[in-house]
Amino acid sequence: MKKGIFLFFLIFVSTHFLGMEKAWGQCGPCTITFSGNGNPTPNRNIQDGDVVCILGNRSSRINLRNRDDLTICIANGVIYSNDFANLNGDDITINNYGQFGDPGTNRDLRIRESQVLNNFGSVFFRNVTNEGLINSSSGTLTVERDLENDEGILNLGNTSVGGDFINNNLVTLAGSLTVEDDLDNDDNDAIIRPLNTNQCNTISVGGDIDTDDGRITGNNLTGPFKAPLLVNKSPDDGNLTGGAIVDPSLDCSDTNGPPSGGCWQYIDDGTVSGIVIIEFFDDCVWEAPTGLLEFEVLVVGGGGGGGADAGGGGGAGGLVHARALVSEIESEGLPVNSSFNIDIGPGGDGSTTDEDPGQDGSSTTFDLGGIYEVIAAGGGGGGSSDSEGANDGFDSSISSTTGFSVVGGNLFGSSGGGAGNDGNNGDRGQGGTDGNRGGRGDENAGGGGGGVEGDGQNADEEEGGNGGGGIQIMIFDDRIYAAGGGGGGVDSGGTGGSSVGGDGGEEDEDGEDGLTPGSGGGGGGEDANGGVGADGVVIVRYEIARILPVEFLSFQSTYHLAKRTGLLEWSTSKEWENSHFEIERAINTVKEWETIGRVEGQGYSQSPVSYSFEDTQLPAAGGMVYYRIKQVDFDGKSSYSVTRSVRVNPVASNLSWVAYPVPSQVGTAIQLELLNPEAYHDELIGVTVSSVTGVAETFLFRNPNELQESMAQKLAQMPRGLYLVNISWGEKSQQVKLLIQ
Repeated sequence: MKKGIFLFFLIFVSTHFLGMEKAWGQCGPCTITFSGNGNPTPNRNIQDGDVVCILGNRSSRINLRNRDDLTICIANGVIYSNDFANLNGDDITINNYGQFGDPGTNRDLRIRESQVLNNFGSVFFRNVTNEGLINSSSGTLTVERDLENDEGILNLGNTSVGGDFINNNLVTLAGSLTVEDDLDNDDNDAIIRPLNTNQCNTISVGGDIDTDDGRITGNNLTGPFKAPLLVNKSPDDGNLTGGAIVDPSLDCSDTNGPPSGGCWQYIDDGTVSGIVIIEFFDDCVWEAPTGLLEFEVLVVGGGGGGGADAGGGGGAGGLVHARALVSEIESEGLPVNSSFNIDIGPGGDGSTTDEDPGQDGSSTTFDLGGIYEVIAAGGGGGGSSDSEGANDGFDSSISSTTGFSVVGGNLFGSSGGGAGNDGNNGDRGQGGTDGNRGGRGDENAGGGGGGVEGDGQNADEEEGGNGGGGIQIMIFDDRIYAAGGGGGGVDSGGTGGSSVGGDGGEEDEDGEDGLTPGSGGGGGGEDANGGVGADGVVIVRYEIARILPVEFLSFQSTYHLAKRTGLLEWSTSKEWENSHFEIERAINTVKEWETIGRVEGQGYSQSPVSYSFEDTQLPAAGGMVYYRIKQVDFDGKSSYSVTRSVRVNPVASNLSWVAYPVPSQVGTAIQLELLNPEAYHDELIGVTVSSVTGVAETFLFRNPNELQESMAQKLAQMPRGLYLVNISWGEKSQQVKLLIQ
């Protein structure tokens, strides 16, 4: 019988450790283990590249000795109630599945620039400073005093801060943030936004909120709640944007109609149609999606108020329908932080005296920092019985230095108000460019206000004239916009244009208010007041498909010799409908790729997001290992990153076959790999797996690749125990011992 060559996998396992399969699976493989207070196993100082596992409750402080390239894991169900001494090294990752810190502690935590804390459990510290990356969206964070995000990225779940919260960079929130004192979000780079709307996102602040130079935004996210982000009070400086609203009750359940104090609502959130349509009904800021290639906007000015005492109807506000083809100038679409300021023009008040005409409506503007500005003028007020005349309309406009503006076919100036009765000698208002004029008054009636689709009608003795018609633009919604108000009359009032302008009053009735955005108010009847013009509106429409999906900002690969792993790190500049990333690998060739892992995406993000993946099963034979990342959208569409590579050193061994990882756990795919290809000459390969109880099973394979793929699956299904694997091919054989925990 030939002498067997043995490869031993040695590990010391305590009874306590065997009961913690879940913890080991999350934390392993470990190079140094703390099972409670006392010395680690093995009993030595921590070195660069160590994987430090805390697998039992511990209150004694662990000294990291300023080492670099560390991975520290606090296992599920374990309490580590202290901080780490000398946590000053580079490239340190802390994975917490249990409890890190302790309520009421006098310890502080500082995460430095190249350090990461991934919190899936609970974290308790007196003060926390973040200069690197803290991922706590799936855990809880409690800070007794102050939390400072100093140039780092802070992804929060449910978080409580007993003092001040100072943010100088990016914070994403998936849950509730409670700050007892002040929230300072005043840095130019300071952004607080929801991660998603899978949960109700709220911010409660006991002191002041300062966000003069920063932003607190709902990120224009959709969801089942009345807003993507609710804040219990208004900032002292600056505004909430992107759909974030003030709600002292922080009640997310009320979804009936637009939120109180909000400035926008969805006409269509795009979930079914793929087209997003947003209506802005109050002054607001639209934070356009990064990478948006094309959008359309409808801008309508406020309607004019009606005149008094058999007065004329108010003129319609101006209307602009513009289409922006961004991709003609910017191939990557709108850049990050493209914020459009929106000012909604209010409708003019109706006149309450026969000496004054109705008030003009105000202009509505849609403005990208002065480089792309759309203005829809306000409509002219209707004349009253003793006013000098009705008011004229004004010009609407588009001004752009971007080069991507294309008018979609509609640019109307506002329309003039209708003349009052004979007292003003029929002096009707004139329209702005491409606007329309109001109708003439008669002896005891006012003319109709002009609409965007026609002049107002003249009065006929004691019957007020009808208002000019409005316009319907079906790609936004089915409303009719910017109609003229009807004139008031002693006998009967005129009808508002398209039945949405305000009707004129008859006899002693007041004129009716305009019903749809930009429509004029009706003129008052005899000795009666004019109606109020309707406010303007801005509606934005874009196709989700016209947004560039995920943009890779960076992608790098690093080989860690001490751990013999490949670390992949990548970041995205923005994301839209990003489901996940699939990590693909090829060895010594770029023709044959395999998927080795998956990382979940953010879904939607307007800001940079960082990701990482560690390949712990590098080929034992070494060689060039190539990586690429496949990004997958929610609808299954995908795209690839560039390809990166690392050169891997072979495992130092004089054996033909090697097994890894060392050690292995139940459910892990154990690789049996041919380390020395020169020792194999196309023979059939027999593999016999024997347990310590004497149960054996034999398999036959045609080549090493078939063996490696099949045995990885079979060994992953094996129960815990010690196994002897005998591999034979031709005249050669080798034995390997495996310990599966």
